[in-house]
Order: sequence, then structure tokens, then C-alpha cells
Amino acid sequence: MEITKDIRFVGVDDHDIDLFEGQYVVPNGMAYNSYVIVDEKTAVMDTVDGRFVAQWLERLSAALEGHSPAYLVVQHMEPDHSAGILEFLRAYPDAELIANARTLTILRGFFGTALPEERIVLVKDGETVSLGRHTLRFIFAPMVHWPEVMVTYDETEKVLFSADAFGKFGASDTLTREQFFKIMANFMKVLEYPRSDTRSVTLSTYYDGGKVADWAQAPTRLLIYIGAVTGDGKNLNPTNNTSIQEAIAVFLRCYKYTMAWKEEHPNGEPDYVEPTVIEELIAFAKSFEGYPYVYGGNGPNNFDCSGFVLYVYKHFGYSFSRGAQAQYNDGMHVKMDDLKPGDLVFFSGNGYSITHVGLYLGDGKFIHAANPSRGVVIDNLWGGYYTSHFWGGCRIILD
Repeated sequence: MEITKDIRFVGVDDHDIDLFEGQYVVPNGMAYNSYVIVDEKTAVMDTVDGRFVAQWLERLSAALEGHSPAYLVVQHMEPDHSAGILEFLRAYPDAELIANARTLTILRGFFGTALPEERIVLVKDGETVSLGRHTLRFIFAPMVHWPEVMVTYDETEKVLFSADAFGKFGASDTLTREQFFKIMANFMKVLEYPRSDTRSVTLSTYYDGGKVADWAQAPTRLLIYIGAVTGDGKNLNPTNNTSIQEAIAVFLRCYKYTMAWKEEHPNGEPDYVEPTVIEELIAFAKSFEGYPYVYGGNGPNNFDCSGFVLYVYKHFGYSFSRGAQAQYNDGMHVKMDDLKPGDLVFFSGNGYSITHVGLYLGDGKFIHAANPSRGVVIDNLWGGYYTSHFWGGCRIILD
């Protein structure tokens, strides 16, 4: 399964196990996680439990698509992570193991003289290895939960391969989407992201938004806002339960967004004030600058003029007519001198009816789906063609 363009999941599920390590009841089985990073030098992250090594090697071969792995990164030596090491080395005789000194001691204990130590690359805490496009940094995490454990951070993709940290029991287990959204919101809070909700997203814009439980609505709005949770134009994705694959994708989006935010705000924002709905609406509209104009386009990939303003407003829970002429009567009329950011601005190309609409940004500028040759652009309202053809304004969000 593809996690990103270069990172692929090749783990396996164990639906037969009832007791993990002979003591932990696992009614939902177990997942043994392993990943591939495809690059100039391809790396494999961990192996799997011994009963599933053959299946894992088949999945690995398929994911490699003809590439030969340069490294197997051994992050943890519990058998459910390490049982396939020798089989991997036999299958890929040019590959090397990346491990640390403590790992080497346990490797010797596990495999004895069968271990080809000349193929082991020892790394220190904080050391990096370049795969080409990707740079891996190894961070020691002793007693999480064995003394040799290290985690691996892909500095290029900003992805953490966390060994047993942040894990749970379960074979391709599912959570309800509400449970998972709440977990992700709490995760972002731990990473010191300041928001827990946003007013700029309205769940009613999704057909199934009303099904989200009250306690999960704030986390859901937050994850939609940062782009971690998406939709198919009608319903939220995930649509019901959250698979491991969907969870990984959402987790990576949350992690990347939060890390990018922390880089931009190294000292945090103690006086953080959430933007108003109008500020959020304008920012959302401007994110489509450069998108193509297509007559009848309703978004999200192309727009015509009335389809564009309707799409922007519907994202925030406001709905009105389709078509510029009809939209003019859907709010409070305002003159040019009284325009405020967020107002709709209407124009006439023939002098007797409305033929075009845009969204006023403030400071004499508006954004609109102009025409097939220009697409979605920002133009000056004051002076020139748009002043002479201005018909009127319409306020949808009233103070």
C-alpha cells in the first residue's frame, strides 16, 4: 500500500493469534508493520513475525517493483519485528543491516554464527544516512520498550517510523472515524498546536456531516480545516470506520501540518486569536487563484464565476442560488463605497443585466473566475473596466 510516492506499507496481519506474548488478549489479532522507502538506495523498515516471513517477502518483492534494497533498518529486536532478518539477507545478498551497538548484541544472541556481521552498518544516536532524495536520522529510544530501540525520522518526507511507540494491538483494526479524529486532535495538542476547533468549517456542507457525534464535531472541523480529512464532494472520508491505511494517511497529514506550523512559530502563539469567518473565507478563496475557468464548473478543480463564489461560501456552510443574476438577490444589497471583505460583487457586460460575479477581498481587490484564458484571478475593482461595469454588491454574511 502506498503511503507517499516513495513510502510503501508491506506489513502483514495476524488473525490467528489470541494471546500476544502469551499474556495479552488480542481479540482483534495483530498487525506486524514494515515499510519500504524507494530511492536511489532503497531501505526497508523492520521485518515481521516468523510465521509470516514468507508472506512478507512476497509483499516486499511486489512493493520493490524491481528495485534491490540497499538497507534493512533494524529498529527493534522483538521477534515480531526481527524474525525475518536472516531470510531477508538471503533473499537480498547485496543488502546491509542498519543497527546500533545494543542491537548488535541482541542480534548475536538471536542468530549466533549465522549472522553476517560484515554486512552490518552501525549507527550512533542522531546519525544520518542518505538514500538519495531521502535522509534518515536515527534517534535512540531505549526502553520503548526494549533497551536497543531506535526510531527513524525521514527528514525529507517528515515521517517518523516509530518502532513500537504510538502503537496498539489489532490486525488492520478499525476505529470509528470520530474516535480517530479525536485521537488526532489530541495528538496535535500534545505537539503544542494551539487550535482545537475552527469556525471556518461547517459540517453541514457534507451530506453525512450531521452524523458526526457532538463530542467529535470540533476535532472533525479541525482536521478538515488543516486538510487531514477530505471528502469526495459529498461525504467525509473516511466514511465510517477508519482502516489502518486511512489512519496512516491522516496521521501523516496531521504530523506534517503540525511540524510545518511549529517551524513557522518556534515560540508558539501565546496570544493566538482565531481568524474570523470572513478572514477564513477570503483565505480559502485565494487558495484557488490560478485554477481553470470552465463554463458550468462547480469546483473543486474548475469553476465558472457563480460556481466559484458558491463553492467558497458552501465550504463555510452558506448556500444560495446558482447563477450570477439569481445570486444578486440572495443577500443585502450594498453600494461600491460600502463594500466589505466577503461581499459578492456583480458586473454587467451588456448594460441591462448581470453577467458576472466575484468575491470582494478588501482594499479595492476582488477574486473571480474570470474567463477561460485567465481562470481564477485577483483583479482591481477600482478603476478601469470593472468600475465602469459594476452593477452592485451583495452581503451574504450579515454582522
